Amino acid sequence: MSEPAKFVRGNTVRWTKQLVDKRPQDGWTLTYHLATPTQKFSVNATDNGDGQFAIEITATESKQYEPGVWAWQADAALLTDVFTVDSGTITVEQGLAMATSGHDARSFAQRMLSQIEDALLDSVGQETTISVDGMSFTFETKADLIVARDQFRREAKQEKIAERIGNGLGGNNVRVRF
Repeated sequence: MSEPAKFVRGNTVRWTKQLVDKRPQDGWTLTYHLATPTQKFSVNATDNGDGQFAIEITATESKQYEPGVWAWQADAALLTDVFTVDSGTITVEQGLAMATSGHDARSFAQRMLSQIEDALLDSVGQETTISVDGMSFTFETKADLIVARDQFRREAKQEKIAERIGNGLGGNNVRVRF
């Protein structure tokens, strides 16, 4: 098993790592360093007993990880020698158990589309400001709102197609055979 691509904050995370020439039974240790611009954690691997390293971030520990994309680096060490053996990124997701308030599961594009459509119903041709995810967008005319609506409608549709493909349901194509 390799490093996970993502995990949910507040959940236990486990994986194993096999290093052909740096085995735990030969005295090697393995440490994962995970970092964002504002946080850094280190996780020491243990000997899995089968020539692999076992890595675990407990549920209590993972609660401390802020949601977002984290860089990670795996360092193997023996006595005074240290070698970086792998690196990459991992995404920490908020998860509903860690949410401090309600959760809107819609994507940014879907939330923008909803706000713009509401604004189009309410607007009388005046300047309109929409706020989503702490960002404000100002539209000077109804035509600007319509252009933005069309753009976010396309983005939301592409997300839906990608989700369907990811779930094994295929894209938008419907094939008929006679």
